[in-house]
Amino acid sequence: MVQNILLSTVFMIKVDKNICDFCSACSSVCPTDCITVKEQDLIVDHPLCIDCDLCVKICPVEALEQVVS
Repeated sequence: MVQNILLSTVFMIKVDKNICDFCSACSSVCPTDCITVKEQDLIVDHPLCIDCDLCVKICPVEALEQVVS
């Protein structure tokens, strides 16, 4: 459990809004519902993110990446 807490403080999801097509695939697989897609905007609630990387893997246009915060 400590390892998950440490990872969540080290990594965060970065969104390239120039590439994102706002399809909501990322929000549909997020186990913590920390991703919200509204019109032409994608918002990640980073404190809720558990760094599972599912959103990065499912993104069809590779607009998301996990980066060191």
